Amino acid sequence: MPDQDDAHLGELRLVSHFGTTRYRVRILGRFLWLCYIEAIQFTTLKGNRTLLPGQRAFVPQRAVRRLSRDET
Repeated sequence: MPDQDDAHLGELRLVSHFGTTRYRVRILGRFLWLCYIEAIQFTTLKGNRTLLPGQRAFVPQRAVRRLSRDET
């Protein structure tokens, strides 16, 4: 399992009919077309799935972008 020391700060961007929602997450790794993320704050994914801080999930890579140090 990936360690938090190797994680990068990222932004999870979810687009719906109601608008765009952005969450800060830790990117722990990538596998094929998926990103393994860890929630930093309460995060609502599509399909009414929620992540509490510290919980991890696989999400599509196109929904996650890595933040540079200037944006933090």
